[in-house]
Amino acid sequence: MGRLVDLDTTVLLERRIGALPIVDHFLSRMGIKALLDAHVPADARARLAPSASLIVVVQMLVIERAPVYKLAEWAAGRDPALLGLRADELQAINDDRVGRALEQLFKADRASMLTKLMCQVIESFSVGLDELHNDATTLSMQGAYSSARADSPSAPRVRFGHAKERPDLAQLIWLLTVSSDGYVPITYRLLDGNTSEDTTHVETWKTCCILASTTRFLYVADCKLCNREAMGYIDKENGRFLCVMPATRAEVGEFRRFIAHNDPGFTEAMRVPGRRRDDPEDIYRVAPHPTPSAEGYRIVWVHSSEKHSHDAEARRRAIEAARVALGELDKRLSAPRCRLKDEGSVVAAANAAIEDAGAARWVSAQVTSMTVVSHKQQRRGRPGPNTAYVRVEQRRFSVASVIADELVRDDACFDGCWPMITNDKEMTGAELLAAMKRQPGVEKAHHVLKGVVELVPLYLKNNERIDAFAFLGYVAVLVHALIERELRQAMRDGAIAKLPLYPEERACTAPTTARVIEIFEPLCAHDLSAGDTVLKRYDPNLSGLHHQLLELLEVPVTPYRARPVARPRSSRP
Repeated sequence: MGRLVDLDTTVLLERRIGALPIVDHFLSRMGIKALLDAHVPADARARLAPSASLIVVVQMLVIERAPVYKLAEWAAGRDPALLGLRADELQAINDDRVGRALEQLFKADRASMLTKLMCQVIESFSVGLDELHNDATTLSMQGAYSSARADSPSAPRVRFGHAKERPDLAQLIWLLTVSSDGYVPITYRLLDGNTSEDTTHVETWKTCCILASTTRFLYVADCKLCNREAMGYIDKENGRFLCVMPATRAEVGEFRRFIAHNDPGFTEAMRVPGRRRDDPEDIYRVAPHPTPSAEGYRIVWVHSSEKHSHDAEARRRAIEAARVALGELDKRLSAPRCRLKDEGSVVAAANAAIEDAGAARWVSAQVTSMTVVSHKQQRRGRPGPNTAYVRVEQRRFSVASVIADELVRDDACFDGCWPMITNDKEMTGAELLAAMKRQPGVEKAHHVLKGVVELVPLYLKNNERIDAFAFLGYVAVLVHALIERELRQAMRDGAIAKLPLYPEERACTAPTTARVIEIFEPLCAHDLSAGDTVLKRYDPNLSGLHHQLLELLEVPVTPYRARPVARPRSSRP
């Protein structure tokens, strides 16, 4: 159960408490135990209920990611009561029992479980659902997994697809929707690795409508939402959407030509501090598109001063790289042993150099040829008065770069611009931009899933267990988001600008759950025993920062206090 230290005739037993009381407090408010007990029933013959094993897995994912086969080792040093177990039940935790519990969770109605869970969270934590953000990420899977649909029709299949991280690995697609209120995950879906993201928005939006009990929330997504079917369905059902318009749309080309000769009427919408201390502010301006989209929706153009500088510099570097590459090609062509002997091969090499530089839009190659005449001896030997010579004609090529100056000037007018499309008719351009600027909150949740909770890699037996384990991973990400939201909200309510959470008590203005857990994890309680008798119990040493965090999170300090020692009653003569 813990680390034993022999002190003469006494034994010091260590019980790690760590951040478990905080995690248990939030799991209790979420009602996760009652949910698992209701949907994953226990076998009367089982030594340990499946829900008990699954809750320990969630606690482990939130606090310290460890492989499932090391779950027993991770739980061994913990206080069984904080794990929701008795001392004898702690010995029953093992990876085989967890695997069977995951299979039972897979067979449960997880769609209903997810809906009930989120309804409880929304009510208990008063999460606002006026604005929801959706995005997808890939989970790269290591190992061999069956991709046959017949194995389990409802389980997502590990398949190769358009991988964003590891093209050499098969993957699953993770879809996540979060609320702009604290970026709390509202719903998730795990899909086949080759699923196209643009086909997923209708079903996701329907789920969001059930949780929000309305269709009037603002649904924000990336450019994958910009397709006729998804936007048309949301608009027809009286919903609202906002997304980025892809650069391949015809409307983008129209605006590029329009802005080259007209003033679109940009107005300032917001200012964002520079990335570095000495960088200038990033000024955002917005302007309406001259005409609606092909579907009849509203288009709002955004201009960023930082993106303007970046686009101009990127174009300059591309043009310069193409010019240098063509200069080097011209030198090669003048060499006696150049292998490019015909005009077609020279043109192909020049175009390839321009493409590699990314300057095909602004730079073209001008290939010229000339005939070079030379003479050489008809036969070998030292030349003399009667030596005969042969006329030799060779075709030589040269390459020069041609820059489309007028196109460069026109494109410079478009620098820093990108479009948003929406069916909302009430929000101003500045309000729409502010909503779109909150979209990276989904990426933050993805980082927690893959970088903090570390859902992957997964070394499980089959796709069914992976699907069930992903549900537990979602619960862990949800706990992280709720702890962080409650802490930051309590800081705002208490007018607390910063907390000394970093090493050397350096200030932190935006605390994260991972840092809070790191601060609490070293806390341990100790029991000094002689035989079966506990002589004394020692509390963890809670600092002022520990007490402040517990107070802000409204977590009781009781689990960190020592339980009273049972004294034997003295008998009177």
